[in-house]
Amino acid sequence: MVNQRAANPGLVETGKRKQQNGLELTRGPIVSVLLRLAWPIMVSDLLQTAYNLVDTFWVAKVGAAAVAAVSISFPIVFFLFAVGMGFTIAGTALVAQYTGAGDGSYANRVAGQTLSFVSAIALFFTVVGFFFHRHFLVWMNAGPEVLPLASGYLRVIFAGVIFMFFFFVFSSVLRGSGDTVTPMKLMAVSVGLNVVLDPVLIFGLGPFPEMGVVGAAVATVFSRGVVAVYGIAVLFTGWYGIHLRLVHLVPDPGLVKKIFVIGLPAALDRSARALGLAVMTGVVGVFGTVALAAYGIVGRILSLVFMPSIGMAAASTTMVGQNLGADLPSRARKSAWTGVVLNFLGLTLLGLLFFLFPHQAIVVFTRDPEVLRIGSEFIRITALSFGSMGAIIVAGGALQGAGKTVPAMVFSVLSLWVLQIPLAILLPRYPGLGVAGIWWAITVSNVLTAFVAFVWLQRNRWQKVIEKPGPRDDGSEAGLLRDAHKP
Repeated sequence: MVNQRAANPGLVETGKRKQQNGLELTRGPIVSVLLRLAWPIMVSDLLQTAYNLVDTFWVAKVGAAAVAAVSISFPIVFFLFAVGMGFTIAGTALVAQYTGAGDGSYANRVAGQTLSFVSAIALFFTVVGFFFHRHFLVWMNAGPEVLPLASGYLRVIFAGVIFMFFFFVFSSVLRGSGDTVTPMKLMAVSVGLNVVLDPVLIFGLGPFPEMGVVGAAVATVFSRGVVAVYGIAVLFTGWYGIHLRLVHLVPDPGLVKKIFVIGLPAALDRSARALGLAVMTGVVGVFGTVALAAYGIVGRILSLVFMPSIGMAAASTTMVGQNLGADLPSRARKSAWTGVVLNFLGLTLLGLLFFLFPHQAIVVFTRDPEVLRIGSEFIRITALSFGSMGAIIVAGGALQGAGKTVPAMVFSVLSLWVLQIPLAILLPRYPGLGVAGIWWAITVSNVLTAFVAFVWLQRNRWQKVIEKPGPRDDGSEAGLLRDAHKP
């Protein structure tokens, strides 16, 4: 990749972007830039959590069968999200590198190809889901009371998959360009719409019919759909740095292949994590309801604990990508290690606090003495490995910025499938350990995988830009048309 920044500043198209977020990622203090990139992503994750809580709150008022219908549908929905978000990571990495290289025209092409490719996947899921969603539920042992409710819920979700994927594309390409604030704002609008629509559609307030659990699905699809369509529309205006044109949507085999090769491991990574967590839940369930309750409560706590890591990982993806694209490999490397070390130190200190006061964290959710005992033991055993887990997440994000999505997938498979799950099955059999063996399995897997991630990140071979799959266009409409059909 040739850095076009100095050769032709007109290609960069960063004037509007700079005004939008005020960030220059290829110069200045790394820590402050990483934090400014990361905090909107953390807020977006909190908003997503609020999204789920609101849905659960209102659906629970319909009845146990409605809650069960949404719960049994969740793994399917989570899989859809894993695939959509996984493939859009390729858009983030590519847009970041071409933006860093000062090649705005090619960044626009990547955004358009990501939109086309992910839209095709969404349409495929919609068709498959329309015909087979009921079969999926039967395979998951949905009972006669739950099956019709879950079927109606999933039918709507599958119909709206493309809107959800649109928003993933919008968020990913803007984050690649360095704008993490705009996706956060649209997520806030989406959550606000959902909060209003949930009770209206579930219970049939005003002129709307009572839709029950289907109403929750309609509220979700509509609230996401409105901001997704708006987001894609503004990409065609160029207001936020990326400027799409219809020609960018014409399939380009070279770019589509590149998006697929980069995005597939990321999608498999997320899917492997989701499946691994489901298996871990089954392993814990062997020890009874109390252990499962403690595992669920601590899991919710940990999801909040690691939100800063997820935000920092996404920020590292953008920082590494843009600096590699700008031919600044040493700054890209320093950005990766800065994010990893910040998270390791910050979460280790937080883990120490949880180690000293585990009871205070659990008692917010339950006062059952046995759940408190097991949950406190869980936190105390795993707390000092919080920093290791945070480092794994951020190291994976940094490598994704270089287009190296396979290592992040390897970290997940190693941590969950090679280490954590086998150890969680074996260690509880050791005399005197019992369910505590599962908590030790989590700690050991975190520490060992973090060591592997450190070694991998230390290697220099990941600091290479993603080469363009074909000749660079000249930025003109004719050039775009010509290159759109070249691999």
